[in-house]
Amino acid sequence: MKLTKEQFLNNVKDHQVKILKEDGIYRHVRFKNPNDVSMWFDLITTPNRLLYTGDMGTFVFSRIEDMFRFFRSKSGELQPNFGYWGEKCISESRHDGGCYEFSIEEFKKCVIEHTLSMLDKYAESELTEDEREEISDLLECCDEYEAIEAVRNHKADLIPFDDFFEYSFTVASLRYLWCCYAIQWGIMQYDRQKGDV
Repeated sequence: MKLTKEQFLNNVKDHQVKILKEDGIYRHVRFKNPNDVSMWFDLITTPNRLLYTGDMGTFVFSRIEDMFRFFRSKSGELQPNFGYWGEKCISESRHDGGCYEFSIEEFKKCVIEHTLSMLDKYAESELTEDEREEISDLLECCDEYEAIEAVRNHKADLIPFDDFFEYSFTVASLRYLWCCYAIQWGIMQYDRQKGDV
């Protein structure tokens, strides 16, 4: 599932900003709907660290001394840089999915890409009945465990899957996407409250 900016903004439309601590770049800021506990989050900064924690998990990022400056939108628009920010994540929720998660759609896309690549490599235009059946089995997998097992049991000669796990079957998790929107949106709200915008 993909999270849109509009979905995120709907989640936080009634959130208020509460500065719990502020001493230079030592900050603790809470964002919460005063009438509800869902989708609340805190942003906590120390030199070279930003901790996001709340309903959508916990993530720690490190890049520059003032991490609000790192995540602040230069355009004034809510436009997180999910890929680059993921590289700066030094700790993530173990039980909440973390930054990236297995995607059955990505797996199936890679099966098709790999199959077409192998057919092209060996100048073959058709699969045998057995090979078609095995590829079909791979495309019918429903989850990560079934997909891994199907690749391990794959036996067709024309389409070897020996190096298949070099592909990436992961996508940014919903929680990570939400967290990135929350960080940048939260900093925008903080700046407005402080009169920095």
